Amino acid sequence: TANTTAGSYHLTATAGLATATFTLTSSAAAATRLLFTSDPVSGPVAETATLGPITVQLQDLYGNPAAAPTRGIEVTLSSDSVGTTVFATALAGASVTSLIIPGGESGATFYYGDTQPGSPLITVSGPLPSAIQKETITASTAVEATPLP
Repeated sequence: TANTTAGSYHLTATAGLATATFTLTSSAAAATRLLFTSDPVSGPVAETATLGPITVQLQDLYGNPAAAPTRGIEVTLSSDSVGTTVFATALAGASVTSLIIPGGESGATFYYGDTQPGSPLITVSGPLPSAIQKETITASTAVEATPLP
C-alpha cells in the first residue's frame, strides 16, 4: 500500500531467495484547499505592489501540491485593510483583483501593497476553501529636511 506522500518510490520485495525491485509512483489527489506556501511579508506602506512574492498553492487532502485542471483555476485576492490595497502579478505591476493558477500548475505568485500601517489579513479565495495570511505593513520613515544656509 502506498503512503499519502506524492512521489516515486523504489521498492524491493524479497521472499526466500527471490527478489523483485520495482518503482511505485504515487500521484497527488485532487485539490481540496488553497494554502500560502510563502512566509508572511513585512514592509513599508506603498501605493504599488512591492511586497512579495507571495505564493499560494493548491493542495490535496494530504498536503501534496495538486495540479489545477486544464482550464486553470481563478482565485480572487482581497485584504481586510482600511487602506488602499493593491495586488499585482509582477513587482510594482498593474493592479489585479484575481489571478489564474494555470492548468497543470499547482500554484501562483503575486505581490501586495497597502497604504495603511497595520497587520492586514489577505485572502485568496476561489472554488476551494480560502487561504488567509497576516502581513505586516509599517509606517514610512519620515525624511528630515535640512535647512539651507
